[in-house]
Amino acid sequence: MPLQIRVKVIEGRQIEGSNIQPICKVTCYNQSKRTRVKKSTNSPYWDETFFFNFKASPAELFDEVLEFEIFNSRNLRSDAFIGSFKVCL
Repeated sequence: MPLQIRVKVIEGRQIEGSNIQPICKVTCYNQSKRTRVKKSTNSPYWDETFFFNFKASPAELFDEVLEFEIFNSRNLRSDAFIGSFKVCL
């Protein structure tokens, strides 16, 4: 039975760094989506909705996590990572 999870990324608040262009990467069960880049802000407002579709049972997804990672899109290096947050499904 196909399942769908809907995730809405609304905003980030007080993100560390100066003159950053934040982007949020959302990962769920080996699928990733990215928000648009917000220019020069530490409190980005994205208001974007993502859909994750699965061919798995609810029991298989029970132990999975939903991860939000914030990156500075200006840096294309390993130090572009700013922080993350995880939620259990």
